[in-house]
Parts: sequence; C-alpha cells; structure tokens
Amino acid sequence: MDEEQIVYNTEMQNKKKSDLAKRSRYYQAMVDTNLLEPGIPNHNVLNATYIILIMTFDLFGFDK
Repeated sequence: MDEEQIVYNTEMQNKKKSDLAKRSRYYQAMVDTNLLEPGIPNHNVLNATYIILIMTFDLFGFDK
C-alpha cells in the first residue's frame, strides 16, 4: 500500500493456462477481503487496487 492508500498486488505466472481470468478475480477478492472489516456493508470504502501479473509468455499474442 502506498502513501495514497492504493494497494498493489504482484503475481507471477509461469505457464499460460485457461484459468487466468478467474485467477485474477481470485487475487482481487483476496485483496478486498483483507481490506474490509467484517460487517461493513459499504463497499465504497475499498481502496483502489492494482493487480500486476508478471508472465513468462506472450499473453496477448503480440510476439513481445
């Protein structure tokens, strides 16, 4: 978390798998779960978050 309360989560992906979208959703849920206290009904209090995926393969097929 930086000084502006923005949360960053970095994950490494070694192999291209078909479940990357759901894995990304899982990472986001884990971050959000840790930011909310139990019983808080207002999800507008969640911090801005960025999930950074570092991959050893070309996810979008741009030969990069």
